[in-house]
Amino acid sequence: MPGEVQSRRLLVWGALALAFFAGGAAAQVSDIDLGASTDPQLFVQGFEELGGHLPPPNIFGNNQATVTQDGSNNNAIVKQYGGYNDVRASQTGNGNVAALVQFGVYNSITLTQVGNANEALIGQAGLNNNATVAQIGNGLNVSVTQNGNNQLARVVQRN
Repeated sequence: MPGEVQSRRLLVWGALALAFFAGGAAAQVSDIDLGASTDPQLFVQGFEELGGHLPPPNIFGNNQATVTQDGSNNNAIVKQYGGYNDVRASQTGNGNVAALVQFGVYNSITLTQVGNANEALIGQAGLNNNATVAQIGNGLNVSVTQNGNNQLARVVQRN
């Protein structure tokens, strides 16, 4: 049962990310299972604007992603398209979930999750956006969406 709950969480977060980036195309994607045994490329299926293809990674330069996990059943999905994007994620505890997506150049995400069963969805599309999120506690949920350029978001959640 816990594995099914995790798979469903990832399915929901993946669907939200698709809705964020693909608009109407996300409505056509159904029953994508993002469980541990599933191909991670399914996370970005359904982009009609790209003829069903994925955007080219590293089109402008190298992207950087560092994910550190300490605990059990933590899940993080990172997708980066464009160039010079940076993700730094840390999950400490059990059952934390993160979906982090970047389209564009020079975007930055820093996520810290300490506790259990926290969920974070962070999406950036544009140039030079910065999001820093800290979740300290249990059962916290956050969603950050940055569309455009030069946006700054700082979120701290505690309980």
